[in-house]
Amino acid sequence: MFVSRPVTTATHKTRSPLPMKEYAAEGLNIPLKKNWLDSWCTLPNACDTVLPELLRYEVRDDDVFVVTFMKCGTTWMQETAWLLINNLDYEKSKQVAVLDRSPFLEDHGIVSGARDAIKYSQTLSSPRLLKSHMPANLLPLQMWERKQKIIYVARNCKDVVVSSYHFLKKLGLWTGDNIEDYVNDFINNELNYTSYWNHIK
Repeated sequence: MFVSRPVTTATHKTRSPLPMKEYAAEGLNIPLKKNWLDSWCTLPNACDTVLPELLRYEVRDDDVFVVTFMKCGTTWMQETAWLLINNLDYEKSKQVAVLDRSPFLEDHGIVSGARDAIKYSQTLSSPRLLKSHMPANLLPLQMWERKQKIIYVARNCKDVVVSSYHFLKKLGLWTGDNIEDYVNDFINNELNYTSYWNHIK
């Protein structure tokens, strides 16, 4: 089960081109004792349809997940892990883009017009390397039931803020004027995937 509530802050309406909500789920079988429904995550409204699919995602025994908050070194880790899983086959890695080798599962709920990575991932042969920026309670439930292999990458918060500011501005997913406003939005959990601190915990 997951729940959502609208984001009603004034800054969000002026700085994000997408209507946003906060989401939470029960986080069944996560090996930490807490009420996961108190751990909210800000995401675009399009995640209304993606989250039920993601929570019910069918996990294979040999799947490996790379889970990070955005701009924490995800692509470097995807590349490293994919090469290790595939016996350092550098030639094969050059032939296929990283997002095709390691699908970003919730991408079509974050970026308008993105490919449905959940469906695409089901066409891949095993072992699969899968990427998500979702916090623990919004990841596929089977990951926790089956004790899936998870590589979690964290990065200094100051570096994340600077990197994500430039990244989201370039993509048009944040339209404010300056980094001071961005920092305030980051602190107030008004950006994709925030709260950063809930994610890290």
